[in-house]
Amino acid sequence: LLLAFKFARLRRQACADLGAPIIGRKETTHPNASQPPTGYFLGDEHFSPAVTRRTMLLPLLLLGLGNFRADAFTYTNLCNSSDSFNITIGVLLTESGSDPTTDGSRAWRATETRNVTNFFKGLVEEGNPNATGVYVIDEINFEYADVGTGSNSTLVTAKTVEMCSNPNYDFVIAPFSSGATQTAAIACMSYDKILISGGAASEAVYSCLEENQNSAGCSGKVVGTRRFDNLFGAISLSSSYMEPAVTVGALNGASSIAFFNEASLFTSTMCDQAQRAAVQLGYTNIIPSYTLDRTDDASWNTLFNDLENKKPDVVIGCVLTAACERWIQEAESRNYLPNFVALSVCIGSSGTVAALGNRLNFIAGPVQWDSRCTDASCSERSTLAVVRYYNQSGILAPVAFNNEYLNYSGINPSYQAAGSQAALYSAAYAVQRACSTGYRNMLAALDDISQPSFFGRIEASRLGANQAKQMILLQYNQYTEEQIIAPLSTNTMRAIYPIPTWDERVYNKCMYCLEEERGMIGIVVVNSVMLLCLAGFIIAYRNHPAIKATSVTFVIISLFGLLCINLSMVTWPLENDAATCAALPWLVGIGVTLFVSPIALKMWRIKTIFDNIDQPVKITSLKLDDISLLKRLAIMMLPTLIILVLWQTIDPLSEVVEQPDPIRPSKNYTICKSETPAFAILLLSYFLLLLVVLAGLSFATRKAWNKFKESQQMAFALYGFIVCTVVLVALQASEQGSREYLFVVRVAFITIAIWTWCVSLYGPKIWAVCSREGETADTIMISNADNLKRPTALHQSSHTPQIPKKLREMKEAEDNSQAEAMEGKDPKQQAVEYEAKYTALQHENVELAGKIKLLEERIIKLVEEKVDAMNESSVELIRSRHKIMTSRGASKANLDMRSPKGASPKSPKIKVPTPKSPVARN
Repeated sequence: LLLAFKFARLRRQACADLGAPIIGRKETTHPNASQPPTGYFLGDEHFSPAVTRRTMLLPLLLLGLGNFRADAFTYTNLCNSSDSFNITIGVLLTESGSDPTTDGSRAWRATETRNVTNFFKGLVEEGNPNATGVYVIDEINFEYADVGTGSNSTLVTAKTVEMCSNPNYDFVIAPFSSGATQTAAIACMSYDKILISGGAASEAVYSCLEENQNSAGCSGKVVGTRRFDNLFGAISLSSSYMEPAVTVGALNGASSIAFFNEASLFTSTMCDQAQRAAVQLGYTNIIPSYTLDRTDDASWNTLFNDLENKKPDVVIGCVLTAACERWIQEAESRNYLPNFVALSVCIGSSGTVAALGNRLNFIAGPVQWDSRCTDASCSERSTLAVVRYYNQSGILAPVAFNNEYLNYSGINPSYQAAGSQAALYSAAYAVQRACSTGYRNMLAALDDISQPSFFGRIEASRLGANQAKQMILLQYNQYTEEQIIAPLSTNTMRAIYPIPTWDERVYNKCMYCLEEERGMIGIVVVNSVMLLCLAGFIIAYRNHPAIKATSVTFVIISLFGLLCINLSMVTWPLENDAATCAALPWLVGIGVTLFVSPIALKMWRIKTIFDNIDQPVKITSLKLDDISLLKRLAIMMLPTLIILVLWQTIDPLSEVVEQPDPIRPSKNYTICKSETPAFAILLLSYFLLLLVVLAGLSFATRKAWNKFKESQQMAFALYGFIVCTVVLVALQASEQGSREYLFVVRVAFITIAIWTWCVSLYGPKIWAVCSREGETADTIMISNADNLKRPTALHQSSHTPQIPKKLREMKEAEDNSQAEAMEGKDPKQQAVEYEAKYTALQHENVELAGKIKLLEERIIKLVEEKVDAMNESSVELIRSRHKIMTSRGASKANLDMRSPKGASPKSPKIKVPTPKSPVARN
């Protein structure tokens, strides 16, 4: 089992050395190749994959056996619990030359490193009752040396030589930054002292490349080999920084990608490897990396002009903090953003957040570590973990470290602080694994390190760098909060792709700015003009019989209610404010009540009069005058007013910003909303009750006099109004379609309902006035509309008044005598005489029609005056006439001619001749 395990481990290491891809690890490519190689390499030798797999298997097996034996002698066996060591570690700090209060400065990083060493000393010496830790280290001491900002290579070299040449130091922790670490590694390379870095990620520090082939540590070595044998890095290399961002873009369907980098080996290495990853992930349009001079404005203009013209889906920026911040500022000023953008170094820095604020939203970038890592590689409870300080149950190792650092320093640790702790983990691992503080033994242990930790997996590559640590890709959300989007095994948010544009990030509330809203205002104006004109027409012709019979006062009040409903559309736009929210329920509530109630009251008055016309009831006791009805109208308004007052007091409509897309505020809109719909339901229920009452009264007055009844027109108007209302409510409740569509539907159906009502109910009145039909309109009482062919014209009624028999006999005798006298006369003379008689009959017919009209008007005037004045005598006269006509079964057009004593002499009846043309007469 030991042999099999060791062989598998060594095969994995050998494959990594040969550049072979291994599941779960990044593929190492030949440093000389501009494109991914088709095979593997060993030094400058290049092999095909098939040949490599077949020919290298046996040597790898033998290498594993031999290496297993050697390892067993040096560090394979862990220490016994009785073994103990006291170690001293020298720490090179960049403490001076920068502001220690500025987040991200070299001095800030030095402070973080001091904090880490202090509480790591407490972990080692005081121990953790819930963790095994490193039990062979009894005491650990740290000594510090300041190397300034790290840019003074002479100072760095001098301080490093002091520590590396001192036999009292078991390890030396390299200063922050790749440049300072490289200087320290060159100074320490001739000493048998292990240098561990927790802040150097540049490929050139660990590997011999074409760019540094002639530099110290690479002389005489081939490209791709390890540069410093005694240097070990705990953090990931720069070549892996931007690979997760390229992967995220590909997973979200991006096809084109652009790169830019600053002119440094650290940043160019990032983009080189990211471009190779883009080729492997199948991007169809890869724009080569542009080298940016961040101090040159022309260079910035060239970069953004190129991006704006080529419009890549993804932009990858391999830059340092200053260029990162300026790119975001330039992008905002130019109103430019791709679908996804990832920038290095500055993401995760509190200083950058302070400088840019919410302009950082949706920008992505890589970091070495995050306390929210939940991956198995971040768990120290694994049996593979040698160093186990955060393996207690119930809390994740990254969270435990974050809490300890926060308790000690008062601030959350950055990934650089975590990297410093990871460097100390590596030193502790070497002592525990080698069970020795000897240089060779500990170096061999570090070369074989594979340690799950709070920082993630720490595993050495052939270059002495951490090859297994996955970079964490962060993306700021809409609240400028850092969220993990890669790796997927530990993400806290799905990647936002495409990211919102600059314009989409702002909610610019603008009322009545859209075409739909402006169109609505135009419709409201047209509706208002129509209603006002209709009211003016009714007032102007208020004395006309056709208009007067409609109760002008209540018609005007009803039209005012319709006007309020019409104006309520202005308070129901796509965007709302406090004024529209306050006005909407009042306009709708008062409008609907004033619209329906007056019509219902006037119809109730008509019904009451005709229901009581045969009853021994005094009309004055019914209180049907306008003043009495207005009091009843006030009572009908009372429930509406009570509901509105309670609604406004307890739970008023207020502005609520709806966010259909939380990351794109430009799509926000403001609505009016209460916490509970109870008051709205109460108001709608009362409206429904009023409409039902109106429909019932319309049906009940269908047998009233033609001049007063409106059942047919009311039925059509109610039908149209109710259909529009039901459809409107159904569409609004379903919320199907866009807001603009629902708004247009709402305006359209309210307008249709208003016009349907006005045309159906008042159109016939206007026609009667304009066509002068009202001047000869019939006002007779009818019991069955089917008994009359044209109830609006008395002289065309099927119940034509009959001429008395005696007058008819006298007329027939006269006609006979005239016929006998005409016999023997010349036909032409007869024609002339007949024509003269016909003309006389026409004049007679006209005179009779005028008399009938005058009689009608006198009856109408008498009825209306007596009803208005509540004169009892006139009502009794109406009752008596109605009883007489009912007892005789005669038409309501026949007048009773009784004597005062109640006798019924056969009074002469006049037959109104029907006018005929001369041709028909002949």
